[in-house]
Order: sequence, then C-alpha cells, then structure tokens
Amino acid sequence: MAKKPKKAKKAKKAKKVKKAKKKGAAKKSATETAKFTRITFGCRGGSCTATPKRAHIFDHGSHVELLATTTNVTVAFDGGKSPFDPNVPIINLVKGLSQTFEVSQAAWGDFSNQIFCLDPNPCPSDEDNPDMIVP
Repeated sequence: MAKKPKKAKKAKKAKKVKKAKKKGAAKKSATETAKFTRITFGCRGGSCTATPKRAHIFDHGSHVELLATTTNVTVAFDGGKSPFDPNVPIINLVKGLSQTFEVSQAAWGDFSNQIFCLDPNPCPSDEDNPDMIVP
C-alpha cells in the first residue's frame, strides 16, 4: 500500500482542527448569548439567604430571575436603587414563583440589598447582606 504524501496528511489534519475549532466556537457563543442569571432566596440553615450571595449578574440588557424557594421573600435594595429597568427598589417574591428583570443600561457596580423571609415559614435575615454586582 502506497503512503500518502505529507502535504495531503497535513491538509486533512488542518481540516479536522478547523472543524473542531468551529464546534467549540459555536458552543461558546451560544452560552455567551444566554446572559441569564438566577438568584434563589429562602430559609437555609435557619437564616434567610440568597444563592449566590454575591451574584455577578451580566452586563446591561441581560436578565435576572429571582426565585423564592421555601417562603415568601422581600428584597429591599439599599438606597432605593436597584440594577433593574425600571428601577424596582422593593421586590416581593411569592414562594415557588419567580420574577424576571432586565439589567438597566445605567447599572454599574455593587447593589447591596436586604432580604426578609416571611410567611409561611419565616426565618431571621442573615447578618451579611447579599449583593448583585454589575458586571
């Protein structure tokens, strides 16, 4: 059996590498275009917490879903300024339901907030307030 010329082997290998790069690039761009963050709130370990506690939300125009898992929750942004458009300084979440908000074009930096877990299963607020950080 005759050997293939080296140029033909290199061209075939280059084609495979190029195809693999294309697949990886397509996967990455699909993830990047999602620009969606979920933050859950509820009573965990005996205190009212947010997960993640320091949420790095995506840039302007992305979406943030807030979900109350174990109880009704009130989220109150410090200084009455939220990262959302329109500005919503106080958000009331019903247990088991979520609300989705769009990140404001003007939002930038750290948005500290206080959370309160209410009925039907109230628990005290964690001493360390959660944050939403843009971007």
